[in-house]
Amino acid sequence: MVIRSAVEPSGARWLLLASALRFSAGFAILVWLPSAIRASFPEDVEQLRGECGRRAGAGGSRCLVRFALVNSLIKGVAGSLSSISGGVAADALRSTGFGDRSAAWFCAASSLAAAPLWYFTLAEGLSFQVCMALLCAEYLVAESWLGPAISALQGSVPSDRRGTAQAKPSHKASVRPLL
Repeated sequence: MVIRSAVEPSGARWLLLASALRFSAGFAILVWLPSAIRASFPEDVEQLRGECGRRAGAGGSRCLVRFALVNSLIKGVAGSLSSISGGVAADALRSTGFGDRSAAWFCAASSLAAAPLWYFTLAEGLSFQVCMALLCAEYLVAESWLGPAISALQGSVPSDRRGTAQAKPSHKASVRPLL
């Protein structure tokens, strides 16, 4: 079977498992971050609710407009910079003699480094601005994993199975939200 042979190497299976866990963490953030912000900044939410209602004629459905805008900018700008930087960093590590596994180690290190930033993003007593700055830092660190992960996956499977192997994380990313 084509799919089985694409993920037959042990390294590929570990990379796919790690990618599935990392994607799950990302989806958890997508789901729970708005609720966490609403719970952490109730005064800001109530203030925004009134401001949004006066400006746009809308009620509570627009209470998180400022958060939505800042969050979108963080995801778009910091996420893009992080993705590109992660690929560049993994290539630089490989070319300076750290070997083919350096991309996988980079993924692990950046994911582990992002965990405390996420924890501090949700810490009590922060201002909205500090919370968003920590979220931005978390995205800069966390989203650097995908390019190096795909590179490591490509290097761990036979050349005639690379497309199938790369399709597995994409498939998981597409199916995981349904779960």
